[in-house]
Amino acid sequence: MHTFMNPKINFTVTHQYDRVHLPEEEYQKILAFIAWHQTPPFKQPGRVAWHTLHQQAQTEAMPAQQLKAAKMKGVGFWNPCPQGKIYSGVLANLHSEEPTPPTTDTLESMLTFPHIGFDAEGEYKITYSSPAPIGGILYERALLEYNSARILLEHGVPATVPFMVVQYGDQYQFNGKPMGVVVNLSPEKTSMRLSCIQYGAAIHRGKEAQADAYYDQLRASLGVNGRPELETTRLQTINLLARKIGKLVHDFSAAGLYRYSSEWSNFEYNFDTKEVFLTDLDSTLELKNIPVSMRALQVLRDLGTAAYRLVAKFGYPDVLNSYTLNQVLKYDPLTELLVGYFPEAPYDKVEEISHRLWQCFIPHWMLLKKHQHSITTDWTRSRRQTYKMDHDLFYVLTLTIVFPLFEKSDLFHQYASSLTLKDMLQKAKNFLGTRYEYFMYLYQGSKVDLNCQEEGGYRLGKTAQKGECMIATKAFEKEAVVMRGKIAKLLGGNHSHASQMGEDTWAVHEGIIHKINHSCAPNCGIRLNETGAHDIIAIKNIKKGEELTLDYAMRNYQIDHFPEQCKCGADECRTRITGWKDLPQHLKDSYAPWAAPYLLELDKKYAKEDNLAYEH
Repeated sequence: MHTFMNPKINFTVTHQYDRVHLPEEEYQKILAFIAWHQTPPFKQPGRVAWHTLHQQAQTEAMPAQQLKAAKMKGVGFWNPCPQGKIYSGVLANLHSEEPTPPTTDTLESMLTFPHIGFDAEGEYKITYSSPAPIGGILYERALLEYNSARILLEHGVPATVPFMVVQYGDQYQFNGKPMGVVVNLSPEKTSMRLSCIQYGAAIHRGKEAQADAYYDQLRASLGVNGRPELETTRLQTINLLARKIGKLVHDFSAAGLYRYSSEWSNFEYNFDTKEVFLTDLDSTLELKNIPVSMRALQVLRDLGTAAYRLVAKFGYPDVLNSYTLNQVLKYDPLTELLVGYFPEAPYDKVEEISHRLWQCFIPHWMLLKKHQHSITTDWTRSRRQTYKMDHDLFYVLTLTIVFPLFEKSDLFHQYASSLTLKDMLQKAKNFLGTRYEYFMYLYQGSKVDLNCQEEGGYRLGKTAQKGECMIATKAFEKEAVVMRGKIAKLLGGNHSHASQMGEDTWAVHEGIIHKINHSCAPNCGIRLNETGAHDIIAIKNIKKGEELTLDYAMRNYQIDHFPEQCKCGADECRTRITGWKDLPQHLKDSYAPWAAPYLLELDKKYAKEDNLAYEH
């Protein structure tokens, strides 16, 4: 433990992570900022100072990763008055044109927003944030962030890297408790957060050059094409990020932690690894310190937070004109978030859950759009908050409706629980009272599938063995186009409804192409159209009333998301659904005219690599 004295602020270094190696010159700079020998550099409005390291640091846990910046929380705040009427964020109407040292005054905005929590019996209750000082944090909260970052690092979960905790001297006491600072290290030089993509400065092209450059760099990293000012380009970007965030929230819980605010302002992007990582961990706690019976509930609550934060921000006042209902439902980033969290779940089940949750939000969203002019010009922050979504209802709906998926997940087994769906419904009834009937209306709502309409030449049908199927409503001659393909959205990975478009590229097609069943003796094949999408082509004459089938190996190099046992019933059945790589050569030869071209290209690529390996 080292104590440093300064005419402005005295402090003591109480914790320093010994597996991080930072040049001494950079270490001294950070100490000077903490002591206010030098004014801490605030790159963005808020409570976090950001120092770009001229000499990069490393950690023994990830020696190849360069740590490029130091994030200092608790050293003060900077919040210049924005243009326009809207004042939001943690600091709300509290403005500081110049960086200001921490104070011992109470940050009032932290006390007014309700959160969903649980009491000792596991019943829902409304809770509020603990008091916090303006521009500072309690030492105990600084220590929480440090320890949480250490746990995540040790579990290989992407997050800022722990470095240092300091305790300020007696001049900084808040409600009888010492204040402090936590310093974590980041793999990125920029302090930009993902919130700027969904509802921040990058939404309004030309407003902020730094945000525009960050958005352009992020789209390039994710492989998203399209004009940056378009809503569709933005939603495609959000979708790919949402999938990554879903997985990250899952991995956070698997590391033994809970109580994370999955606001997109708490996520950053690592351009070296192309992964999202966690920051702002000062409210995070360890699951091992609460009763076993509460652990699964707290893990579920964190998932509910991720879903709520994603959905609610589409109603952020400054972006009410930036998103349209039809496009948001078409791209459906909530489904992508849930797929990232539940990668083994059937895609249509996840979509059904997502659509019900959107139904809970949409009436409130439309109300915000109706009053948009007043919201952005006349209304106070407190009045705006009264028009927000009924967030506790959304939380309870989310936790209940995802429970059947959660019950089958690895996390439910990791945090062994006796919870049942019946228990979750009873908890909802106990908490919601007279609102329970509205909850049940949303919970039991019929499936809303925007793509499953009947189209010319085919319709949805049912089979005893395979469930839904596609039936021809007219005859097709060999080589006729049965279904015209159009790509709806790119995916961040493979899934049961995905069509593989390249070695590392997958997509969902519009319409009901994904409903066509597999057969080891198909009557349809694949042909790329001028847009790069898959048309479904008749590879033999097809009669009216006949089921349309496709060998999934014609479009996917590897099959990951189907049961081992094939149910096609064909005499030629291979007994299991396999991808192109596992087909015998005679089938590859017969399928070649009807298979996605990239499959043939991959065969040539791997054959060439095998030949080179053999020659060496």
